Amino acid sequence: MQLPENRRPLLKQALQRGDFIRAIEAHNGLSAGIIESLKNQDSHFNAIWISSLTESVSRGFCDNEYLNLPSRFQTINEVMGNTSLPLIYDADSGSYAEHLTRTVIDLERLGVSAIVIEDKQGFKVNSLTEKDDLQKQLDPHEFSEKIKIAQKAKSTSDFLVIARIETFPLGGKLEDALLRAKMYAKAGADIIMIHSKESEFTQVREFATQYKESKPLMIVPSTYFNYTEEMAKEDGVQMVIYANQLLRSAYQAMSGCAQEILSEGHAKSIQSKLASVKDILNLKA
Repeated sequence: MQLPENRRPLLKQALQRGDFIRAIEAHNGLSAGIIESLKNQDSHFNAIWISSLTESVSRGFCDNEYLNLPSRFQTINEVMGNTSLPLIYDADSGSYAEHLTRTVIDLERLGVSAIVIEDKQGFKVNSLTEKDDLQKQLDPHEFSEKIKIAQKAKSTSDFLVIARIETFPLGGKLEDALLRAKMYAKAGADIIMIHSKESEFTQVREFATQYKESKPLMIVPSTYFNYTEEMAKEDGVQMVIYANQLLRSAYQAMSGCAQEILSEGHAKSIQSKLASVKDILNLKA
């Protein structure tokens, strides 16, 4: 697999070439191995998203920054051992300044390509829950200082800092999101991510078509899944993250499998839905 110094610059190099980046989450070595097995196809994933949501939920925890950094770094090591693709780390709020500095140092040392921090106050509540009334957005000047802290902590230009704008999930307006994008880009963010929890892509598309900054634009179409990659490219988006689809599909499959075994009293009826043990073992052969 890739050494840290060889893996770390891959994302930046792809962006500099003008590639359209398609990333997908991996929450353990198995999911990373599945993604790696697809990389030689004409259409493939260019990067892996280390999602705080899927990593937390796969371990039975809420997505509220409960997992500590050493625990999350274990997942990074498992994923890196099963893929050569660059990694993008979902750091939620980034925690306190001292924690953010250490996080950046450790991620860069491991060979991770980018960190994403979001502009919410305090420890985050997941944007896709119904509890957003518990959260407020950080003052953009304060968040700009967080971006500067992250940039100051890194040792190479290969490691990228991504600023995630939570204006839309928290009920804010387009003008605020555009202003924040301008401020965050000026503060040193290498990439801007605009987020939305609406089922339609209107918010994201309006933002993308009015986005004027020189930094690449990233989206996460978890809820507005009818916004296609071709549409995103037309609107100037350069990065799309499929942030939780693998875990959600696994949950659906495991739940259905368990229920069918209970209903039938045997596993015969589900055999056609299962991967063979040989296939799973050969994934890491």
